[in-house]
Amino acid sequence: AASEAWVHSGWMSKQGHLNPAWKNRFFVLTSTELAYYKEEVNEPAAATPAGVVPLQVKPVTNIHHRWSYFHA
Repeated sequence: AASEAWVHSGWMSKQGHLNPAWKNRFFVLTSTELAYYKEEVNEPAAATPAGVVPLQVKPVTNIHHRWSYFHA
């Protein structure tokens, strides 16, 4: 997220991997990844993300009866 223009940023809640509690994280979306931080950042180049989800374009097939959502 450091070298690309931000598409969107803001606070969301995510469920922990080891501890299933919901935690507020600051997310930064670019065209190639979704990075999240424990605190709000203005300059992502100066901060280390707590996690990064790479985004890849893949064809979508058979989405019937599948639900995806964000807990905000």
